[in-house]
Amino acid sequence: MLFQKTSTRTSLSFQSGINQMGGYSVVMDWDSSNFSLSPIRYEARYASRNCDVIMARLKKHADLLELARYSTVPVINGCCDKYHPCQALADLMTIYEVSGTFSGLCLAYVGVHNNVANSLVAGCMTLGIKLLLVTPILNSPSWDEELMQTAYRSGYVEKVDQLSPIHPGFEIEEELIESERSIIYQQAENRMHVQKALLLHLLR
Repeated sequence: MLFQKTSTRTSLSFQSGINQMGGYSVVMDWDSSNFSLSPIRYEARYASRNCDVIMARLKKHADLLELARYSTVPVINGCCDKYHPCQALADLMTIYEVSGTFSGLCLAYVGVHNNVANSLVAGCMTLGIKLLLVTPILNSPSWDEELMQTAYRSGYVEKVDQLSPIHPGFEIEEELIESERSIIYQQAENRMHVQKALLLHLLR
């Protein structure tokens, strides 16, 4: 597990899931390894000779692509500037647990258009879920023009351009977090379970 960014949920959920499956994980910090000094292709070739899967949480999607290109084992995107696929998989798993279906659903994403939004766009298109994006704030490094054009053409994704009022820095009220109907922690736990399924799929 290679970390260039700080992490609690990604690190803990992957380590716990790997341990539950009978494996073990090696955690490497980008800045305290030769990844920070050598070209990625050299380090990727070496690292992949020592493990079965590489999970990487990197700052730049381009670096993740280079890592995957030169690795001889599967590389899981644990988060980058463009995508956060494990988060989206956990979201979609939780939606299925609660709803029992993906058919006829309309999911609303409210917040900054970022890596999570991109991953939900890709996931919802794949599963045929209608997605309404309410994203008045754009995180420019996350923008994926090709993905969004494909999404708009698919008919599964729509965008609402303005949400008012905007309260920067506040994602959810505490009373909603503590509500008996809240599924926040269920979704957080599902990160581990969906990542175990992903690992099993990649190792078969």
